[in-house]
Amino acid sequence: MDAYLPGPDVAPIHHRPYVPFIYTRAQLGALFAAADQATANYRCPRRPWIMGLMLRLLYGAGLRLGEALALTMGDYDPADNVLTVRQGKNQKDRYIPLALTLGEWLQGYCRRFPGDASTPIFLSPRHHRPILHGCVEKTFLTLLPKAGLPPRVHSSGPRIHDLRHTFAVHRLENWYLAGEDLTAKLPILSVYMGHSSLQNTYYYLRITASFFPEITRRFEAYAGDVIPKEVRHETH
Repeated sequence: MDAYLPGPDVAPIHHRPYVPFIYTRAQLGALFAAADQATANYRCPRRPWIMGLMLRLLYGAGLRLGEALALTMGDYDPADNVLTVRQGKNQKDRYIPLALTLGEWLQGYCRRFPGDASTPIFLSPRHHRPILHGCVEKTFLTLLPKAGLPPRVHSSGPRIHDLRHTFAVHRLENWYLAGEDLTAKLPILSVYMGHSSLQNTYYYLRITASFFPEITRRFEAYAGDVIPKEVRHETH
């Protein structure tokens, strides 16, 4: 059939040099368990609770690490189970409804370590400020072998930021397998994650299809005969 093929200047593809590490659900469970068992010491007496909640928030709410570290006690509304991210990457505030189980984790943490509205949720043990970005990254790397995950070597392997990528991919997978219209859902995901444009969210569609062959299988069953797998050329 006749079809229109748009030129490359209509919707250019911006290639990204890094392919994120998408955690399986089993790997996430192992990583969270390793975080809950992290060693506490006098320098960081809250480490198991901090890392346990931190990793769950990065995955469960799709947060950037800097956004999580900037959270204060006043940014969480337990009545509505909503988290407010203030001045995120694109200098915009956004409201993030949490899953019930994630809200329970956050409420339990706040009861264990209470503070006023200005108190950082991930408070440094020595100063009235959040713990340092580098401390979280360093502890995260020590959790990888304990969780049975590959180490991060030469810019390859799992990163803490890949928890955010995994959130997006898992969300799209769940929507697709539930029969939802991804075209209608993408703007919702874009706002939830604080993207500056839909183009950044479309990036996850390609990753989702490559990591979850069930999506490809369903598409093949639905429309696999539209494009023949083999073209036979007749001799004239």
